[in-house]
Amino acid sequence: MHCALGPKQSTLFTSGCDCAHTQCKALFLYSSTILLQNMSIQAFTNPTTSAAALLKRFVVGCAMGIALMCMTAMAMASQVVGEVTLTIGKSKIERTAGEAEPQKGGSVQEGDVVRTSDNGHVHIRFIDGARVSVRPNSVFRIHEFKYSPADPAASVVRLSLDSGEARSISGAAAQAAKERFRLNTPLVAIGVKGTDFVTQVSKETIRVTVNQGAIVMAPFDSACKAEALGVCTTSRAKELTAEMLGQALVYRLGSADPSLQNIGKPGQSDASRVLLLDRQTREGTDRPLA
Repeated sequence: MHCALGPKQSTLFTSGCDCAHTQCKALFLYSSTILLQNMSIQAFTNPTTSAAALLKRFVVGCAMGIALMCMTAMAMASQVVGEVTLTIGKSKIERTAGEAEPQKGGSVQEGDVVRTSDNGHVHIRFIDGARVSVRPNSVFRIHEFKYSPADPAASVVRLSLDSGEARSISGAAAQAAKERFRLNTPLVAIGVKGTDFVTQVSKETIRVTVNQGAIVMAPFDSACKAEALGVCTTSRAKELTAEMLGQALVYRLGSADPSLQNIGKPGQSDASRVLLLDRQTREGTDRPLA
């Protein structure tokens, strides 16, 4: 059973709690019907069975079945890790239940894949306060997002940008557990040190600029694996900080290591130093994220 997604449901993502509540009601009706059918068969084949005994079995069976089913439904609801705060143009969110266009206020879950078109923008606010702006022609994946306000140091955040561009602003999870945050691209791993950064991914090049804090970029190899978490501390890893004004950290397919690239004059903001992009359009859509 899937909530809030049908052939004509483009909103896709209503509240996870509403979803679980709806599932529990449906499961209650289903389980009640099955138990009543079984009770009727037993009463017909064994007329000596008392009504009180049958009723007791019915109540106990319903309680156990519904408790188990509702726990499953609530577990599904707990996968909600954030919400869409802005959407412009054409985009879609894919998940196991199907795909649909994101809507402002709609939920975002572990396992979601956000795909934007050439005019699509999707902004996400995660449950720990982190924010991500997925820009046009991009594919952004939420592999894992575990966060509890009671124990932020136990957080786990595993994201990836397959193509395109995304701006990421760290939340409480990455701030408390930097060693368990990872943004992967097809060529390199990116770890953070409390950060606001922009990642651009093309077929053969990864480019990162930093607005605040610092990131560490490392190419994948036997010592830096995609399934790991945190900063890769290999000899090939390179750091970029916000104090390194006018610089981007770039890795090109076939290169030995990432290298610094001069992309603008010192003092310029991300809006003017990230080259080869249509910033006039992007600036207007990024304001809610700033």
